[in-house]
Amino acid sequence: LDEGGNRLWPADLRINRDRGGAVQSMPAIAVDASGALVVAWGDNRQGYGQLFLQRYDDQGAPLWPEDVAVHANRLEQGQAAPALALGAEDDLYIAWHDSSAGNYDIYVQRLALADGRPLWQVPVRANTDTSYAPQTAPAIAPTADGGVSIAWLDQRIGRGDIYLRQFDADGTAAGAEIQVNIASAGAARGPRLVRSSDGTSVIAWIGAADGLLYVQKLDGAGASLWPAGLAANQPSQAPNLGPQPA
Repeated sequence: LDEGGNRLWPADLRINRDRGGAVQSMPAIAVDASGALVVAWGDNRQGYGQLFLQRYDDQGAPLWPEDVAVHANRLEQGQAAPALALGAEDDLYIAWHDSSAGNYDIYVQRLALADGRPLWQVPVRANTDTSYAPQTAPAIAPTADGGVSIAWLDQRIGRGDIYLRQFDADGTAAGAEIQVNIASAGAARGPRLVRSSDGTSVIAWIGAADGLLYVQKLDGAGASLWPAGLAANQPSQAPNLGPQPA
C-alpha cells in the first residue's frame, strides 16, 4: 500500500508455495530501504511445525528460487512465532520458539540475505534456563555493531516475565540474560522491541496483573534508563485481554 492506503500490487500475493492442506500461520515481515521484503511463517507441510522464509522484490516477485526452511527439526517438534530483523551487512536475523528439547526455548539464526543460507553452523539458544518452563514469543532488533538483541516471555519462576539478551554477529552472547520487568509485576503478553542507532533499546509489554502497557528504555549494557514499572497508559485504557494461556 502507498501512504494513502492504495494498492500498489494488482492482487494479493500468496506467500507459501505449498499446495496441500497444511496450515501456514503466524507470519513476520521485514522490509529494507528499497522496498524488498522478507517474510517468515510457521508451516505444517511436513506434519510438524517448521519455519520457512522467502524474499520478494518491491513488486512482489520472489528473489529466492525456493522457500527456505530455517532449521531442519529432526525431532519433529514445533517451531513457531518467528520474528525478523534485517542486519547491516546483507544479512538478517530470525528468532523463534522451539519445543525440540521437550519445552519451548528461544532460538536465533543469522542468514544471508542473498539466498537465505545460514551464517551460523547451528541456531543459538538465547535462554539459559534448562527447566521445563516455557520461553516463548520472541522479539528482536539489530544492534549498531551488527549483532542482535532478543527479548521474550519467560515463565521460569511460574509466571510471565520479560527477559532480554544480546548476541554478537558471530552468535556469541554479549552478556547474560536481563530481566526487564520489575519482580513484583509479571507480564501477560510477549514483548515488542526497537533498537536505536545510539545503542539504546525500548521494550514494551502487557502487564499480567492490570493489563497495562509497560515500557522501559535500556542502555547498551542492559541497564534501565527509565523508572521501573513505567506504564504508557492509564487503568481505564487497559485492554480486556480475557483468559491468558498457561
